[in-house]
Amino acid sequence: MGIHDGKLLIRIGDSFFFGHPDHHQTSILFAYEPKHKFIQEIHKSHSKIIMKRVVLKPKTGENQTLNKMDTSAD
Repeated sequence: MGIHDGKLLIRIGDSFFFGHPDHHQTSILFAYEPKHKFIQEIHKSHSKIIMKRVVLKPKTGENQTLNKMDTSAD
């Protein structure tokens, strides 16, 4: 888990904190909707961060689903 090649490698159901305590703070919670196979909601505590829907591409097998989210600035 973490940043790899400019992408955030996530595990479904994980939450994250971005930012410095003295500046912007962003918490992200990824909710997984198994029927539709995508992250249903992304909650962020800082309005200056653009919210994005990230499409999941699950691998076969249990507990092996990893996904990438672009963390580069727009």
